[in-house]
Amino acid sequence: MGRSGIVVVGLLILFHLSEAQQLSGTYIGDGTINRSISGLGMQPDVVIVKVDAAFEAVLRSSTMVGKESKRLASEQSPKPDMITSLDSDGFTVGANPRANEAGAAYYWVAFKAKPGETAIGSYSGNGTVQTISSPGFQPDYVIVLSDDKQFAVHRSSTMSVNYTFGSGASSSNGITGFTSTGFTVGSNDQVNKSGVLAHYVAWKNVGGKIGTGSYVGDGTSDHTIPNIGFDPKYVIAQGEAATRPVHRTDSLVGDATLEFEANPNFADGIKDLMVDAFKVGGSGLTNSTGVVYHWIAFGSDTPLPVQLSSFTVQASSASTALVEWTTLSEVNNFGFYVQRKQEGGSFSDLSGVFIPGHGTTTVPQYYAHADSTIPGSGMYYYRLRQVDFDGSQHFSDPVGVLVTTLSVEEIHPMEFRLAQNFPNPFNPSTTIEYTISSSGKVLLRVFNLLGQEVARLVDREQSPGSYAIQWSAENVPAGIYFYSLKAGSSSSTRRMVLLR
Repeated sequence: MGRSGIVVVGLLILFHLSEAQQLSGTYIGDGTINRSISGLGMQPDVVIVKVDAAFEAVLRSSTMVGKESKRLASEQSPKPDMITSLDSDGFTVGANPRANEAGAAYYWVAFKAKPGETAIGSYSGNGTVQTISSPGFQPDYVIVLSDDKQFAVHRSSTMSVNYTFGSGASSSNGITGFTSTGFTVGSNDQVNKSGVLAHYVAWKNVGGKIGTGSYVGDGTSDHTIPNIGFDPKYVIAQGEAATRPVHRTDSLVGDATLEFEANPNFADGIKDLMVDAFKVGGSGLTNSTGVVYHWIAFGSDTPLPVQLSSFTVQASSASTALVEWTTLSEVNNFGFYVQRKQEGGSFSDLSGVFIPGHGTTTVPQYYAHADSTIPGSGMYYYRLRQVDFDGSQHFSDPVGVLVTTLSVEEIHPMEFRLAQNFPNPFNPSTTIEYTISSSGKVLLRVFNLLGQEVARLVDREQSPGSYAIQWSAENVPAGIYFYSLKAGSSSSTRRMVLLR
């Protein structure tokens, strides 16, 4: 169907309110003691905070006692008055400038333990070698933090040694390897000083949420690292050439990267978090020619405390794109900023655009904004920057759009995909999400172990886009089931488990 004007292809995005395993956000310090950062919707087991100033990043885990947290890039023992507690709906910070200086911008990332995926624990050093088996799975990324005056260290499954968060120096007798139930440590005091308690966080690569990898720097200012396996919300990069690690959360706007050391944010590092990718610039910390860099990426189960039921973009005239979204419920919602970026660029707020939210409500709400500032033809992405009343920020996944002022045929950039149902296992209902890339007959069915069809969830013509279907299995017995999607010549099948 050809026409002159702007063609904008919108992707329907559905979020669910299962408890998140990883969240990130930002806040402005107020200099007070016992400042609560709330609205996370979970009690985190690990929180990392970094200020955009000359102070180190700090970490607190659930195994740390009192009101202490650890400076990641300093040879210091855990100290009070930084991240002072992990709470039922967030965390609390003290007045230390590493966590709450008046007027300073802070960026945080929070993790929750999950059996088989993320483990938090501690052990007592023996000064020689030992195996830490308490994670209960083979991790792909481990951080160790000593209660002694030592740098924190980390190692991923693509690294041959561990590195400190400070100078980036490597050690071959720190975190020495990974086992089927945990990891091993050598005699280095950073991880195994005799009689000293050490804290650890261990993650396993999980499709759609956690991943590790490496790349070789090319020295350019725009080097895209593709095929992460999901849309990253938090990325850590560590070079092998004695370069210190750096990181970026999706709360950052524009070309900015966080240090772990006592330095402010800098440009040309991890420049952007993209769809199934991230981009690095020409900084030696992320992209020196010929240097091997290791990355650790995290996705998110629950991008927003606001439950979005739709987020679409469509052409409303030859020069205006209509951005529309609907919420099913909202918690502590101050409002939305609409962000846009061009292909290869970085997200930024549309100038002067703020749409007030509805606070806390369970009544569906409709929002819209007509964007008449599109600079020209090209590929663009939109996303929402949602702000809570306490200043915390959350970001939706992006919507890809193609904009042209020529007479064109409508283009649908989505790919065929059948997602894992959530929750899984489930009782009695679960949600199945899928994406189709072209118009046609769509068939979504559920089968038992005998191959018998027990439910036909979709059997109709559908347009390109993403969909979510809920299956209520109240009238079928507990057991293993398979759900199968067929659209045109594409098909996919996944397994799910119904419990009683």
